[in-house]
Amino acid sequence: MTRYIGAALILASSGAMGIGMVRALRYRVRCLSAVCQALLILKSEICGRLTPLRDAFEKLSEEGPALTSPLFAAALEGMSRLDSRSAADIWREAVFGDNGLDLTAREREDLAAAGAVLGRCDLELQSGTLGEAAEKFREYLSRAETKADRDGRANAMLSITAGIFAVLILL
Repeated sequence: MTRYIGAALILASSGAMGIGMVRALRYRVRCLSAVCQALLILKSEICGRLTPLRDAFEKLSEEGPALTSPLFAAALEGMSRLDSRSAADIWREAVFGDNGLDLTAREREDLAAAGAVLGRCDLELQSGTLGEAAEKFREYLSRAETKADRDGRANAMLSITAGIFAVLILL
């Protein structure tokens, strides 16, 4: 009897591990989608509505995509030190800080580079830079969606298969 309970626990844990891997891939897709949306909203606020940077950060921290709220809240908090630091440095700190986004180092670098023009260049350059960054993140998003579809199923099946083999070996 205990052998069957153990077998069921092995199958359940291997299935849960596979589901966890699928959820991680989906979370990454949601993070990239949120960053892309947030960049487009930031571009619209700064370049279209001529919103001051501090107000744009505040709006995105409160009303923007939920996953990017910590990023913009950190940037907004950093704006209190704007006298001694540049907006680009404050943005970089927020991007590389603990903001809960599942981004690779390259993606964080690209996001930080998009903020290099914030508050120091003309609207046309800011618009172009933020638009290019949003386009890069659309490409990252497309790749992540493909990977989530392909690898998600594979990870789930492999973990369940590994659980079945472990059960067969132990029984």
